[in-house]
Amino acid sequence: MVGIKTLPETATTTTGETHFRFMASRVRRNPHTLAFVAEVDAFEPRIEAAIAEERNLLAAEASAAAAVQFADHDLDDSVDFVWANVEKGSLLAQRLFGDLRPSELKRPTLGGQLDIMKTWPEALVEADKAVLKDHAPVVAARAQAGAMAAEEKKSATQKLVDFRTIGTRVKLNQDHNGLRKSLHGKLGEVQHAHKLGAGWAESFFLQESAEELTLPQLDKKIGAATAELDALTKQREALVAQEARLAAQRAQAEKREKKAKLDALQKLKADLAAQEAALLAELAEGDASTKS
Repeated sequence: MVGIKTLPETATTTTGETHFRFMASRVRRNPHTLAFVAEVDAFEPRIEAAIAEERNLLAAEASAAAAVQFADHDLDDSVDFVWANVEKGSLLAQRLFGDLRPSELKRPTLGGQLDIMKTWPEALVEADKAVLKDHAPVVAARAQAGAMAAEEKKSATQKLVDFRTIGTRVKLNQDHNGLRKSLHGKLGEVQHAHKLGAGWAESFFLQESAEELTLPQLDKKIGAATAELDALTKQREALVAQEARLAAQRAQAEKREKKAKLDALQKLKADLAAQEAALLAELAEGDASTKS
């Protein structure tokens, strides 16, 4: 008896459902296979549950992606607002933007932009302009929302990946293959007992057939794939350069922040030393007056 195809463990939920529906419909309608209907019916809820689970995971990922886009838009709005109100060339502008143009800072979706703008509120709160000082809590809230959205998106994507690679879908495909193999064996026995002819048992399973591509068709596909690979490679190189630039900017921003804190501490130390010297002088004068 000819064998049947084993579905890959990575087969999509849609592919698994298509194969199951094909098999189940034939088992349910053939008079020789009514004894197997209960077994097929018992497995169907798992197919439907996996479809529902994946649909919910996809919806969660889409929702998280929307949150990321809205959070990124709000941060971009703050970039434009601050740039419009900060004095160009000032220490504050250098602290916030470094050598990045606003368009460069806004280019990534969250990512490096979020890392940089998380440090903005503590700088804005010290701004001389009230409009910038008042915007500090706005940036803080938007940065927090961005961080939460990024984490939500990361978590949602990971859950979907787990579902497809190590979770429900993989286990479903494994058990589905077990069911298919078991039914194929039973159908083979029915085929032999009733002399139903070669291929009868296999007819209950969807046989995927693909026409072989011609050489020109293969060349066309290879050309398209190569062009897409080149485009993706260039896009990746641009993103790598952009992330490197943002990473350098983050490092510079952190260095400037530490330098500003050090300067403030040194100034405070000098002021305290001056106050101490003045107090000591006053005490010394008081002692001298008492002795005289």
